[in-house]
Amino acid sequence: QFYFEPATFTFGDRVKANFAAYADQTFQSEDPITSDVPGKDVDFSDWPLGIAFQAASWHQKFSVFDDSVAYVGGMNVKAGDWDTQYHLVFDYRRMNFDATEAERVEVINKERDTDSVPRKDYFLRIHGPAAQDAADIFKTRWDYQLAQGADYAENSSAFTINRNIAPQPGGIPVQIAATMPEPFWEHAIAETWLNAFRQAQDYVFIDDQYFRIPLLLDALMEEMRQKPSLKLVVVILNIDEWTDGGCYWTYDAHNKLMAEFPDRYSLFKLATFDHVVTWGFDETESRYADIYTHDKMLIVDDIFLSVGSANKNNRGIIYEGEITATVLDSAWVKAQRRRIIANMVGPGYVATDDSSNWYNQMITSATWNDEVYTRWEDENGDIDNGDGSGPLPALYTPSGFLYSYHPGSTSDCFIEGIGPDLF
Repeated sequence: QFYFEPATFTFGDRVKANFAAYADQTFQSEDPITSDVPGKDVDFSDWPLGIAFQAASWHQKFSVFDDSVAYVGGMNVKAGDWDTQYHLVFDYRRMNFDATEAERVEVINKERDTDSVPRKDYFLRIHGPAAQDAADIFKTRWDYQLAQGADYAENSSAFTINRNIAPQPGGIPVQIAATMPEPFWEHAIAETWLNAFRQAQDYVFIDDQYFRIPLLLDALMEEMRQKPSLKLVVVILNIDEWTDGGCYWTYDAHNKLMAEFPDRYSLFKLATFDHVVTWGFDETESRYADIYTHDKMLIVDDIFLSVGSANKNNRGIIYEGEITATVLDSAWVKAQRRRIIANMVGPGYVATDDSSNWYNQMITSATWNDEVYTRWEDENGDIDNGDGSGPLPALYTPSGFLYSYHPGSTSDCFIEGIGPDLF
C-alpha cells in the first residue's frame, strides 16, 4: 500500500541533473512545478484473496541506434507479436520459427491455422535529437543499477549520450515521456494525457489493448460535459469475462460513458475474416479471427498523437516502467489518423478530416460487419456458394476490421472485487 502523488520539480534542477556542463550553475529562483494529476491510495491487496502481491513490470519497449534513431512503441521483441497491416487469417509468416515448409504450405492452402494470432500494434521511428531523450530513460536505469551494484556491474561500462545530434530539416516536435516507480518517481505520461484531454475540442481517439483508467476517466468525462461536440472513439481488445482481472473496470467505464454520452461515444473491437471451400453440403465456411489489439495509441483533434508502451490503465501511469513518444504536429497527426481509420474501415473508407464524417463511417462499417457476422451465424458458419470458385455474396462479405463492442453489466465479469490499480 502506498499513496500516489506526482512529485514537484523545477526546470533548473532538471537541467543541472541532465547536463553536466550546467551541474554547478546557479539558476534564478523558481517555484516548484506541481502536477494536476490527482493523488490516490494504491493497494496491491485490493482483490478477493486480500493477499498483497507486486504485479508491476518494466513494460517499456524502445530501442536507440547510433545516438540519432529511436523506436518507441508497444510491440514486444518476439516472434508472436509480428503481423502485417492486412491481419490475414491465414499468413504462413505467422508460424513458429521451426515450422516446416510443408506446414507453411498448409497455411497458404487454408488447411492449417497459424501458430500466432493476428495482432495489431504501433511503433514510432524517431530521427534526430529526440532520440537522445529516449536514451536518457535507458541511462537513468543503467546508472542506477551500476550504483546499486547489480549483478555483473563490475564488468559493465558507463553509458554515454551524444547530445550533439542536429535537428532534422523540416522536423516536427516530439516529446518522450515516462512512468517510472521509485526511486525515479516519474509520471510524465499521466500528465501528458491529462493535458491532452483538457485541450481536446473535437475528438479523442483511443486505440489500446485496455480501456480502464479511472484515474483520468473523470477528467475526460468532465471535458465531454463542458464541450457538447467532443467525441470519444475507443478501440480495444475483446475482453474475456472469465479470466480478465480488469473486466470490471472496463465495463464500468463503458457503461458510465454510454449512459451519459450515447451519441458521442463508441466502443469497437477488431476481427479479421476469410473463408474456406470444403466438400459436401454448404461447402463455403467462414473463418473469423479476433485481432489481438496490443496498441497503446492516443490521438486528439488531429494535433496530438501519443504512442508507446503504456496502456490506458492506472498501473501504466502510476507504478510500472513505461515510455511514450508524443508528436504535436497537425499535418503529420492528421495523416496518421487518416491512415489508421482507413485500415480499420476498409475499401469503403472516404478520406475526410471532418470528425463527424469519419466517426459515422466507423459506425457504419462496424454495423455492416456486425450484420454480416450475424448472417454467417444464422447459417451456422457455412453457406452454399456453388463450387466456391467465385466471390462471396456481398451480404456475406465484411469490410475492414471494425465490429461494435457492447459490454454488458459489471456483474457479467467472473472476477469481481478487484481494485482499479491492479490490471
